[in-house]
Amino acid sequence: MKQLNPRNWPIIVRLTLSLLVAALIPMAVTAALNLVGSLYSLRDTEYANLQLLAKNTASRLDQLMFDIHGVVTLVAGDEMTVKFLAAPSDARDGLKPSMAETLDNALFSNETYQYVYLVDTDGSVPISRQIDDAPSIEGLSVSNREYFQRGMQGEDHIDFLVGKTSGELGLYFSTSVLDEKGEIVGVAVIKILGEAIWDIVNNIELGESGHAFLIDQDGVIVSHKNTDWLYHSVDDLSREVQERAGQRFRLEGCTDPADLTNCAVPSLGIPELGEMIQVDKPGQTSYEAGDTARQIVGYAPMMQHLRWVVAANKSEDEFTAPLRRLALQSALIVVAVGVIVIALAVLVAQGIARPVSALTQAAESIEADVTHFDPVPLEGTARSESDIGRLARVFIRMAQEVKAREERLKQQVMELRIEIDQVKKEKEVIQIVESDAFQEARARAKAARERRAGAETPPDSTESEPDRPDSGGDDPFGDLQARARAMRQRKPDADE
Repeated sequence: MKQLNPRNWPIIVRLTLSLLVAALIPMAVTAALNLVGSLYSLRDTEYANLQLLAKNTASRLDQLMFDIHGVVTLVAGDEMTVKFLAAPSDARDGLKPSMAETLDNALFSNETYQYVYLVDTDGSVPISRQIDDAPSIEGLSVSNREYFQRGMQGEDHIDFLVGKTSGELGLYFSTSVLDEKGEIVGVAVIKILGEAIWDIVNNIELGESGHAFLIDQDGVIVSHKNTDWLYHSVDDLSREVQERAGQRFRLEGCTDPADLTNCAVPSLGIPELGEMIQVDKPGQTSYEAGDTARQIVGYAPMMQHLRWVVAANKSEDEFTAPLRRLALQSALIVVAVGVIVIALAVLVAQGIARPVSALTQAAESIEADVTHFDPVPLEGTARSESDIGRLARVFIRMAQEVKAREERLKQQVMELRIEIDQVKKEKEVIQIVESDAFQEARARAKAARERRAGAETPPDSTESEPDRPDSGGDDPFGDLQARARAMRQRKPDADE
């Protein structure tokens, strides 16, 4: 457990980790904050771009609607149109060629037009002009069509539906035809191909997977790159709306107005897209559908005649891909900087730890035996002008002084030990000299010398040999006794 305590880690490890943390944490936090900020900023920008694209597309459709409405208004206001519809049925044959020419002029004024025709007040089509491959609808009754009913009420109307005869999706523009008295004598209608709308909406490119789509006033998708989504409601619809929308697009179970029991509009079940139905201002939303990634949507309503909504759709993964690349680059930069910081931290830590380690070893050697202190390992550090360099110089001087003091102390101890030994010897000598055994031994030795001397003296010698002093070269006991007296004389002096 002690090893897990940072306070017990080597200084080089602590310094390296400290420098690494001090360098990487601010960088990582800054990178993360920048990345999050960039993500929100990019999302807002992407939403704004999608809304702008949706608004531009809605403006194009509005312009198309305006242009076609202008043409159908011209047809309805043409003198020949009023004259033809006001005339009795049996008097129209002579007017048909001129009426057909007027309708042809309108039909071929735009390549997206499929039909230009007139409707009597009873809902029948007395004359129709169409493109070459389209079947004629003369004599057809459209009395149940909303565009006719609205026209007979004096209203301009636009409807998107599948034709009974052509079986093709088309956009119908209708307006009332008024005679000189202001009475409604019929309805003028122009139908354009649904592909004209699809060409505008479906050809919008938004990256790899982005697309645009169109929702009508009932919440039914009428234009989408994925045809599986066509004629599907974005969210659940009421029964009334389902029957109305189902008849417009002639969905299964919805073709017989008398029996709509099984009429239903398939729903995508995306409530987030349901928020866009009949909105009156641009907005944004997001949704998930099935296993696909989350989608972000910017939308804008059409402002002319219709309450349709154009939506620009893009995968969130796609627009965040640059941020993911940026995040990866940031991570690589952090890693690269981390490696550099680790290398620098190790160098810096070694530059600090190595002198400290050398000082520690020197201190340990002094602790063991100051006389073995070697300043050479510290000389390189001592040459530095840094704080550690000054510390090393002070340490060397201190160690040298301690070493010199230790050596002097040892010399003094040695001298003191020698002196103590000498005093001890002298004391022992005094004790020996003053002992009874020594005196007795000396007396015996003296007697022995005298006997030896008497044996060697000639008989005729009359003078006796003078007594020798107590100390002499041939009297070791005397010498020892003389030394003891000298020691006793020195001792008082030493005590003083």
